[in-house]
Amino acid sequence: MLNQEPNREPPDSVKRHLRQEAGFGCCICGIPIYDYHHIIEFGKKKHHNPDDMMLLCPFHHRLASAYALSVSVQREAKKNPYNIRQGYAEGVLYTPEKVIIINMGQNFFVGENTGLYIEDYPLVSVKLDNEGRILLSVNLYDNADNLLAIIEDNEWISGDPMAWDIEFGINKLTIREKSRTISLSIDASSKPVELKGHLWYKGHHFDVSKDQLSFGPTHVSFVGMVYYNAYINAKPSIQSMQMQPVPPFGRSFIGAGLDNIDEWYDKTIVEYKAHKKEFFFKTLKENIEKRRRLPPPFIQL
Repeated sequence: MLNQEPNREPPDSVKRHLRQEAGFGCCICGIPIYDYHHIIEFGKKKHHNPDDMMLLCPFHHRLASAYALSVSVQREAKKNPYNIRQGYAEGVLYTPEKVIIINMGQNFFVGENTGLYIEDYPLVSVKLDNEGRILLSVNLYDNADNLLAIIEDNEWISGDPMAWDIEFGINKLTIREKSRTISLSIDASSKPVELKGHLWYKGHHFDVSKDQLSFGPTHVSFVGMVYYNAYINAKPSIQSMQMQPVPPFGRSFIGAGLDNIDEWYDKTIVEYKAHKKEFFFKTLKENIEKRRRLPPPFIQL
């Protein structure tokens, strides 16, 4: 039988080993957006040996690939990763509650993989791994519909890293395009986790500020809504804004009118942990029993 050459994409087990080894960030600087770098180049030796690989941010990966970082420098960084030295073995984007609730413009999204879409195309979504680390997925376009960067579960998939500024601290991350207004920031030190930014696709624009979530040239705005197991899907082609369920639950619903956000947040965390996947159905039943008047699942643009 012929030996099959390994795929360029490392196996999940190798990726997991490298993330844990590095403290879930670049071995050199700790940035929690990263790529899987082959110290021994894949083109010279087709391998996924974790002893000859490491986690690097897109900037240091670019430098290493251009031979601007010697192998000895790479080996030393792999041996003593930045986050491990700083005491951040669990990474710098982390929520101890292990429940994801996102605040986008004073609208609250409860559950995994909630986010914003345009014409069924995902622009941003957030989820957690089993230990509570935040995994960000985002497709960043400019207003001329040029795709600038793709990030999937914190992995830098494509895009020129030198066109971006990435700033980070404990439980904070900002991705800013140097020459345009594209930006995305996430603050996991806030409860709920706060996400802000400018997201474009096909010339249409979500503006997520501290105070509101708005869409399009007429700035259709949302404030004070709660989306359970749902993402917002803007469809300018049919002039509607739809709420759609996140699999596998298949059901989603909206709440509104929170009088005390801190109290609601604490209660939601407890309920979610207690009921896991049944949480959404339990909460939906309670809302129906209270005969709460819910907004429609779509809004005319």
